[in-house]
Amino acid sequence: MLFLSEILGRPVRDAGGETIATLGDLVGRWQMDHQLAVAGLVARVGQRSFFLPWRQVAELDRQSARLSSYQVNFQHFERRAGEVLLAGDVMDHRLIDVRRRRVIRVNDAVLVRSDGRLLVESVDVGLAALLRRLAPRWLQRAFGDTELVAWRDVEWLPSAESGAGKLAYPLLSRLHPVEVAHIVDELPARQAADIVESLDDEDAADVLSEISEEHQAGVLRNLDEERAADILEEMEPDDAADLLAKLAPGDAGDLLHRMEDEDARDVQALMEYKEGTAGALMTNRFVMVPRGWSASESLGLLRRMEERPETITHLLVVVEAGSRRLAGIVSLLDVVTASPGAELGSFMMEEVPSVGPGATTSEIARKMSEYNLVLIPVVDEDQQILGVVAVDDVVEEMLPERWRRRLPRLFG
Repeated sequence: MLFLSEILGRPVRDAGGETIATLGDLVGRWQMDHQLAVAGLVARVGQRSFFLPWRQVAELDRQSARLSSYQVNFQHFERRAGEVLLAGDVMDHRLIDVRRRRVIRVNDAVLVRSDGRLLVESVDVGLAALLRRLAPRWLQRAFGDTELVAWRDVEWLPSAESGAGKLAYPLLSRLHPVEVAHIVDELPARQAADIVESLDDEDAADVLSEISEEHQAGVLRNLDEERAADILEEMEPDDAADLLAKLAPGDAGDLLHRMEDEDARDVQALMEYKEGTAGALMTNRFVMVPRGWSASESLGLLRRMEERPETITHLLVVVEAGSRRLAGIVSLLDVVTASPGAELGSFMMEEVPSVGPGATTSEIARKMSEYNLVLIPVVDEDQQILGVVAVDDVVEEMLPERWRRRLPRLFG
């Protein structure tokens, strides 16, 4: 086992033992099994760096690197696509410890030999590793304590200087979107955006919705604009409207222009309302059915819908087909358990509490508490349905920001 810090700066010797350079870095290349194998050394003579392939390295230990031949190509080192510099891109950089759901800072790397290869086995994130690097070489072994994280459990985060481009994050993609959001919140906006872009649109929308408010706009600005529009389309309209409201009007307008017309209209309509009101909190994705429909007709509608609302706990009942005038509300459970031929009007709740679009959060909360509601319709002066407000949106709005992300979503 070798610590990267112990071999950096050591002499590089030719086959005869003559020192020809010093060891400046190790070049890693990805293997099929998520391992990072050393492909060669970056050796330095003065200001010049050149590459020595791993096949030329006969021995590498804490004292020196010894080559197997006298022939050396002194051509200036140029990093190739997909290569990772262990000192330049891993040491002192952030990685994601996926198993422990946290962002870590690498203080050292542990290398092991396996089947003729030199592999990155783990990274050391402990304080002793940092002290080991700062201590004189004769004292380094005194700081032997380690806090290791296995390389198989980490995702590498490329810096802008690495030129790595967009990466997939296979380990992160297995986590729940809320867990990914907690990790993303600890990262700079550019790296956070790279992770969001690596996910499919639905998961990316969930992650973006769960990121803390102060971080959302920065992440969105760092996304490719077309991809950002696709992700916004997958978000609930009220969440998308809240997020776009944090951007400059010109930037928000550009993203709305790139969205599908129907999705853009839904979001833009919500952006017209004052923050902290029912109009700003509501979603305009809900299911309306005429009161003359039967339970089986209503369920048939749900089965045929290509895009259902994120959560369907209740159906809003209107006076007739084509109307938006509120007549009642019925829980999906009642529809499922009712006789297939039973008309909704025969078992719906007729005296429906509702609020106007200008109702404040406290007014909404009071009415929902009074009637024990999980959602409440938002209607205009003519009882035309504008949207619905869910109880979790009300609770989140009333809680301080530091508590909001501890609250599990009640829907979705």
